[in-house]
Amino acid sequence: MKKIILLLFLFISVQVTNAQLLNESFDATTFPPPGWTNTVVVGGPTEVWERVTATTDLADPQALPHSGAGMAKYDSYNYDVDNSAALISPVLNMTSGGPYVVSFWMYRDDTFSSFYDSVEVFINTAASLGGATKLGRIERNYDQEPVVNNIGWYQYSFAIPASFNTASNYIIFKATSDYGAEMVIDDVLVAPAPAAPGCVTNISPANGATNVSTSLTISWNAAATASSYDVYFGTNNPPALIGNISAPATSTGITGVNYGTTYFWYVVPKNVGGSATGCNANITSFTTVSAPPNCVPQTTNGCTFDDKITLFRVKGAGGTELNINTGTTCNANAYTDTTDHPTVVTLVRGESFWGQMQAGTTGDYVTLWLDGNDDGIYSNSERIMNNMLANDQDPSSFTLYIPASTPVGNHRLRARLVYFFDAPTAPIDACANYTYGDTKDFLVNITNVGSIHNVSTYAPGTSCYDAAGDLTIDAASNNNGTTPVFIVDSSNNY
Repeated sequence: MKKIILLLFLFISVQVTNAQLLNESFDATTFPPPGWTNTVVVGGPTEVWERVTATTDLADPQALPHSGAGMAKYDSYNYDVDNSAALISPVLNMTSGGPYVVSFWMYRDDTFSSFYDSVEVFINTAASLGGATKLGRIERNYDQEPVVNNIGWYQYSFAIPASFNTASNYIIFKATSDYGAEMVIDDVLVAPAPAAPGCVTNISPANGATNVSTSLTISWNAAATASSYDVYFGTNNPPALIGNISAPATSTGITGVNYGTTYFWYVVPKNVGGSATGCNANITSFTTVSAPPNCVPQTTNGCTFDDKITLFRVKGAGGTELNINTGTTCNANAYTDTTDHPTVVTLVRGESFWGQMQAGTTGDYVTLWLDGNDDGIYSNSERIMNNMLANDQDPSSFTLYIPASTPVGNHRLRARLVYFFDAPTAPIDACANYTYGDTKDFLVNITNVGSIHNVSTYAPGTSCYDAAGDLTIDAASNNNGTTPVFIVDSSNNY
């Protein structure tokens, strides 16, 4: 019985070993290993791959082999820009047992982070790059493609196309220098592709959860053979693909989440053998918390690229004036509550007032709300100026009309600046998430004390002109030393 078990074990071991067409860890001192070829593509005759037991030119920490005693290195630290070399495997017979996958480990670091040293992987039926098929590319620096979070060893796998089912195939590792830092690889394996992973279960937020924070991280359980997870997320059911997360991570932060909104999500595990199927049956949903009193607006990157309100000014009744020049200042969360400012401007309902604002850069649009019911929501009916393009070189002037229905008393006036590559196609939301922008809240006093406005009307096609008796604008409205009149529609669009 023991002999039978031993023979069975030996048979299984031989079968597994034979299934692996290549398994090279560069531990032997002979380099290149038997059957491998090491050639210069561009550069001097000695600028080829080499075997090392540790790196010498990487920033701390230095890299040691992923396993065993050695690893393959290309010295981009000392080789000129665009110099390259090819490390070519022994001939591989792929006529049976496929489909196959090539995998290897590469050390990712942050030495000279602006230099794009890279390793490309090819397959060819000849031991050369001529006519080779590119399988993938890995850049040395860890914050370059494919991006990872930390310095260290990472395994990369590429499926070999089924068309390479011949007796003569070669895997080629082409290293290209950007004169940055040395690159190392280890543990090259060519073996049958694994089966696609199965679906996973969503963990958090739980299905049907309510009052979920808008500072959101979603998580799921791990799939044993997954190399990454496609993440589907959004307000539609089924949701759209928003990104891919590399294993072993089983969670990701979600930006741009709005208050009081129901979201749907699921993930699809995948590896070089394919993607899990039927995972959309695992869609779960949750609803975020309602906007709090005086909702704090959401931004992803805030004022990172100077998308901020640098000047906001309104001249009110009775000689009052709000004039806040923030210059280069922008709070970390791109929101400033200035309602404690010592100056409270007085505005008269049913009348218009002159103001100015200035942005920090181009492409910034500003919307204003007057929170007349003091609920902190800033609804559409409280929008008093919509999507005005703010100048970044000189202040932009505007006319602010205060609706006659606005309750008397102190209320918040919100100014929200949002960057758009093109002109906005919809009204800006007071609380929703945008990528770039700035928001400021001011306190204004609404009164019933009126001013004199005698504005003449003219027939369509005729000119309106500023002449004595035709137009009177007093100090409570547009008294800024000039006489511009801004025309807006019923939605306060310029």
